[in-house]
This record gives sequence, structure tokens and C-alpha cells, in this order.
Amino acid sequence: MSQLFKRFVKEKVLPLMKQHNRIRNCTIIAHIDHGKTTLSDSLLAASGLISRKLAAELRYLDYDHIEQTRGITIKAASVCLSYSIGGTEYLINLIDTPGHIDFSGYVSRSLRVSDGAIVVVDAVEGIMVQTETVTRQALTEYVKPVLFINKVDRLVKEKKLDKKSLLLALNNLIQDFNNLIEKYKPAGYNEDLTVSFKKGNVAFGSAKHKWGVNVYSLLEWVGHQGDSLNAKQLLEYLSKFLDYVYSVYSHDDVDYIEKELSEKFPVERSVLEMVIKHIPDPATAQKLRIKHLWPGDTTTSIGQAMLNCNIAGPISLFIYDVQLDPHAGLIAFGRLFSGSVKYKQELVILGSQEIFKIQNLYIFMGKSKIPVREIPAGNMVAITGMKKIVPGETVVSPQYHDIKPFEELRYVSEPVVTYVVEPVSLRDLERTKEAIMLYTLTDPNLRFYEDKETGEMLLSGMGELHIEITVEKLKRLGVELEIGRPRVNYHETIIGPSDVITAASSDGTLSLSYQLFPILLENTPASSSMIDSELILSELSKKFKLPLLHSEHVVFLDSRRMNCIINVSQVDISAFQKDLVAAFKNALNTGPLAYEACSNIAMVLHNVDVGTAPQNISLLQLSDIFLKLHQVMLSVGMTLLEPWQRLEITVPERFVGKVVDIINKRRGKVIEISQSKYLYKIVSELPLRNTFGFSAEIRSETRGYSTWGAEFIGYKKVPDKEFKQLVITLRREKGLPEDLPI
Repeated sequence: MSQLFKRFVKEKVLPLMKQHNRIRNCTIIAHIDHGKTTLSDSLLAASGLISRKLAAELRYLDYDHIEQTRGITIKAASVCLSYSIGGTEYLINLIDTPGHIDFSGYVSRSLRVSDGAIVVVDAVEGIMVQTETVTRQALTEYVKPVLFINKVDRLVKEKKLDKKSLLLALNNLIQDFNNLIEKYKPAGYNEDLTVSFKKGNVAFGSAKHKWGVNVYSLLEWVGHQGDSLNAKQLLEYLSKFLDYVYSVYSHDDVDYIEKELSEKFPVERSVLEMVIKHIPDPATAQKLRIKHLWPGDTTTSIGQAMLNCNIAGPISLFIYDVQLDPHAGLIAFGRLFSGSVKYKQELVILGSQEIFKIQNLYIFMGKSKIPVREIPAGNMVAITGMKKIVPGETVVSPQYHDIKPFEELRYVSEPVVTYVVEPVSLRDLERTKEAIMLYTLTDPNLRFYEDKETGEMLLSGMGELHIEITVEKLKRLGVELEIGRPRVNYHETIIGPSDVITAASSDGTLSLSYQLFPILLENTPASSSMIDSELILSELSKKFKLPLLHSEHVVFLDSRRMNCIINVSQVDISAFQKDLVAAFKNALNTGPLAYEACSNIAMVLHNVDVGTAPQNISLLQLSDIFLKLHQVMLSVGMTLLEPWQRLEITVPERFVGKVVDIINKRRGKVIEISQSKYLYKIVSELPLRNTFGFSAEIRSETRGYSTWGAEFIGYKKVPDKEFKQLVITLRREKGLPEDLPI
């Protein structure tokens, strides 16, 4: 297989890599089990990379053993494809992503390096919660979507819809998707992003049976002449096509169905034509996207190189994934926005300022890595040679080591669940710590730390499955762990404003006067893209009658925890701003109630009294000032915030009552029950602490007939009647005195 890929890269990929107008970078995104990876097989088969006969069964991009055995995608996998239209060959850099909420971080990172997204939707289940989440993520990153409606065979064979009802179902689904686009489309995106079959950016079919149709293949099949196409003609052609589809599905022979439909309407054609005709090439895309993804000055040489995807310009590389290879060490995957990377070239990582030499330069084809000598801008790269690197880093030419990095990645959620872990054998303790810390470099949605009070090792992630998969992967690396029961990650916050506090460093050379204010939004928004300083300042000014505040005076905004410093007196703190931010963040890493992270707190800075040169102020002095911050927080009153999830559960009518009972029993709230297509959809919200074991219970109670998806919706205040007991429980679990500090 690797020889085939090497030949493909040499003969197909490398000749196209410098021709931007013939390159497309895209990601496949969808709700779990809607058919992304099955579809990817046919796209690979179109390039001759796998057997067309095995497509839809091989699930080639799910090459990890865990994925193969569990039947779910748990990582992002990239591959290069080629496809010809009208005698012109195109290069498609494709990334397949997970659909499960626990692995949504891969979606965020993959979309950053993509210019378009193939959104796959199940024709029966329709727009599900994760469909909405990933579409919102795509639009936030200025990624252009196209839509593939999958599993249309279910409408014909399983739901037995007549032709008129099937067309209505498809039309409703397209409208639902366009509603999402209008809801989440960024203000700076002036292009019309809505989709329709007539435009050519919608296709439908069955990835399982390897067929799909778009407007181009439909018009060719019916022999339509000319460029004009009115609604009446299109409906007539679709009706004729569906007559053909129904006649084929009247047979019970699956081989006949697949052969008849896939030969005339191959699914890869319907999808790849959409990608080539409707997703912009990298040079076109970057003219829009760079202004939103990079905060630097676009009139500079490197800014212009990024805007124009200049192959000859300085290097700007965004790292979207990191893998740990037992032989090659850390492998960093990225999108090259400008310049050309070469084997043995020196580069610098902006975050750590580490200068390194590229030891290996690869193009990845699924699990196969193909070494190459050079890769130009507009393409995906994989490199080795770094001592330490994490997803989200910016890598540049050494002479540009002081430029601004790319915008921070926006994740759907921060880690919300924590497990106590320990090695099976205590003699492996130190080796285990080192191995876990190295592994967490590859996954920014993991947190690993030691509790200084109890000595426990704590591993935090996005959910039960995320931690479970992490433990399996660590075992593969020779690290066997035992895990305790899960703990939810709460946030501690204040419920009122403090007085003006004046605090001095121990050496007396520095003092600050400040106030603390709660950021009193009803919920912490789930996506950091929904948080902006203007919203926070408006809330503070209105609630506490503060003078009108402006966002340029917010010197720090922790987007996921909504903590900030506001310099209302406009005191010049530029000389020590970095250390001030670090000291404030460190002080809020744990709170006084139960050593949980603090959130939703604003510090308004009124005055700074410096008895020395500002540039001589140290992090230690600033940390001194915040030693009594916990006492200030306790004096104004505190509470806990807990993470909540939104669940969408689809079930037959006979199971609706049982599902509602399960939700109510778990202190959830049913938001809506509606008939969605041919099933009932139950929308509910639950606190995360009451979702453990939910999957097993609902699967048992509905006999496997339910499907569902989850979305992190933010943090909500713990009910007053549960607050004190919950704090006692958390303190007990951590070995802290149970006397409440409130």
C-alpha cells in the first residue's frame, strides 16, 4: 500500500502543489454516524487509492485499532486526493473528523486549516445537535460549506416514502441547513453561503450504496441543453430520476442496486464536483480568511505573503494536530499559509521561541507518511524535529520570530470531567507522569496535573469516552493506568462586587487598587466565539452603574472562563502587563471553596503605585499582591457554576415517555418534544454531573432504537439548596477540611 501511495504522491500530488487554482482544502464534518468515513472511502477509491469494491466497508481513514473495533472516529485523518473535471486535474487535501462531542476539538483544529467543509447529514435523522455545532464551528472559521444528504436509501426502503414526500423531506432538510447558515454566518462574510440543489452545492445519495447525484450529473443524464434551468424543469428532471431510483430499489439484490446506481451516479463525482466548483482555492480563500485568523498587520511583508498565499514569501505555518510516533517522536501537522518548507530548513515556534531544524517532511495519506523534500504554501504539511509543540502553535521563518501568532483556537468546551489516575505499579510512577505529560502535548483538550494537597494525579477531558480512549492509547504506549470515578469540573465565582481593595507587595515597592465584579451573564456561553469584551463591559456598566467602559481598556480576557482585567483609569501598565495577567490567572487557577478553577470574574484596576521603574516589576511582586484575593472573594459571597449539556434524542413514539422519565430522574429539563420527520425528537438540558451512565441506560430502555447527540451549552449556577452540600462533598473528596469557608 505504501508503494502505491508513494507513486500517487510523486505522479499526482507533487505536480499540482504549486498550482493554487487547482487545489482545494476541505474537511468532512457531521453528527456521529451520519456517514462521513463511509463517504471518504468512495472519495479515496476515485483516486485509485483503495478498491472501489471495498469502499464503504473498509473505513480506511478509521485506521486506528480503537476506531476499527468501536466503529467510531476518534481523531482527524488527512489524505490527498485527485479528481479531473473537463480534462483538468485537481488536488483535494481532505481531512476526516470525528462526530462525537468528546472529540470536537479535532473538528475545531481541522476547520482552521480548511477553506471548505463537506457537511454530511442523515436524510432520516436530519439536522442533529452535532450538525449544528460543527456547522457553527465552520462558519466561525470562515469556512465555506457544501451539503451532502446521505442515506436517502432509508427514505425509500425503510420509510417507504412516495416520490412527492421524499422530495419534500429533502427540501425541508436543505431549508433547515440554510437556517443554520443564516443563524451563524459571520458578519464579515459577505458572500451568499446558502445552499441549494440548483446551485450545485447540494448533493444527495447513499454513501453505503456508493451513489449520489448533483445538478450537474442530473442534467447530463437527462440530456438537458443550454444554461437556463427553471424550477419546473428541475422538478421534472428530479421526478424522472427518482422514478429510476425507485425502480432500482424495487429489487432486493444489494449488489444489483449498488452496481446499477453507482455506475451511473458515482457518489464521488457528486461530492468532488461540489468541492471543486464551490469551495475556493487557497489563494482566493486566504484573501478573506487571513484578516480574521491572524491579528497582525496585513500590510507587512509576511502579512501580504499570507493574504496572497505567496509560495516565495516568508513561512507562516499553523499547527492543527500533533501525534506521538514511537520512532519519529512528535509529528506536527499544519497548513502552510505562505512560503515553502524544505527538508532540513530552520524554523521557529512562536510560543516557545524554540528554533529547530526539520528532520522529516511528510505528506500523510491516512496512516502512511510519505517523505518529500519541499511543500509550498496552500498545502498541508507534517514535520518532525521539535522538542516540544502543541496544536494551535504558529511556526514561522526565524527572522519573523516576533510577529503575532494566529488567533487562538475556539473550542466548543474546555475539559469538564476529571478522573484520578494512577499507575498499575507504583514503581512506574515517575515514568507514568512523564508519559502522560508528553501525550497531553498531542491533545489540547486534555489536562494533567497533580493535586498538591493530596498527591493525586488528575486527568481532565471532554467526557467519559474521551478519558476512556486516552487510557487505551496510553496503554498502547506502555503506560497502564487505573482510573477512579469521574469528577465534574466546577467553577467558583463571586456573587457581588467587592470594595476597592489596596494591596501591596511584600517589599513595599508596588501597590494596586482594584475591585472585583461578577460577570453576571445568565450562562457562560459554550463557544468562545460567542464571547466578546463589549458584551462583558455592557453587563458590568449596566448592573453596577460603572462609567462607560471600552474594550480597548480590557488588557486580558480569558475567553472560556470570562475572567478579565479592566484598566478603567487608563494607567499605563504596558511595562508589566504580561506579568500582571500571569499573576491574576495564577490566583484564579483554584478558588477558596473547593480548589476548583475560578470564572466569571472581572478585576477593575483603579490605581497603580510604583516605587521603582515599571520595567523592574516582577511576577513575584505581583503574585504577592494577589495572596489575599481568595479572602476578598469570600468576603463578597461565592457560589459554584456547573457544566450543562443539551441533548437531542430521537426515538420512536412508543419510547418517548421512558426517555422523558430518564431525563426528569436526572434533574434535567425537557425543552421541546416534536415530531421530526418520522421519529420524535426530544430536546433537553442536563447538568453534566447527572449524565454519567446515561448512554447505557437510554440504550437499554429504548432497546437500542434511540439515537442522540450532546452539545456543551455552558456553565449554570448550582441551585442554592444544593450548593453547601456540594461544596462539602467536593472538599471531602479532595481531603480538605469540611468546614465551609463561607
